[in-house]
Amino acid sequence: MASFDDRFLQMFFEEARELLITLEEGLMELERRRGDRSHLDKVFRAAHSIKGAAAMVGLSQIAEFTHGIEAVLDKVRTGSLTVDSDLISTLLEARDHLASAVESEAAGASLGVPSELVARLAAFLKEPSASKATVVVTPGPPPASSAAPTPPAAAVSPP
Repeated sequence: MASFDDRFLQMFFEEARELLITLEEGLMELERRRGDRSHLDKVFRAAHSIKGAAAMVGLSQIAEFTHGIEAVLDKVRTGSLTVDSDLISTLLEARDHLASAVESEAAGASLGVPSELVARLAAFLKEPSASKATVVVTPGPPPASSAAPTPPAAAVSPP
């Protein structure tokens, strides 16, 4: 007879497989359905549900990796990240890794964390770098080397 924990793990694997299908289908449509908030919410919820369920059954590596996917999708939801082909490709690659990780755990093995993919997801979460940002220059005082020295207050004679 399967233990209580084993049954929860099996339920997780079944649910995760279904949610991974939803996630993949949603990501494939994300660029085309860019302004569709309910579609984006559905994709986000799939990642969020996998993350939470993985954490509940003790699969912390899957939960942590999925958190990165969820965080990127949340930035899209808030409008601070634009959907483009690079984003979609990275998220689909992350989804594929997640599916492999779920199947590995179901088979009793653990799949390593793809550090390069984790770094690419994290890069979407960072603020734009200075090289990509627009620099606004405001006029200020001239540099000290070209400005005439100001005499000390005590050395200024009255007119």
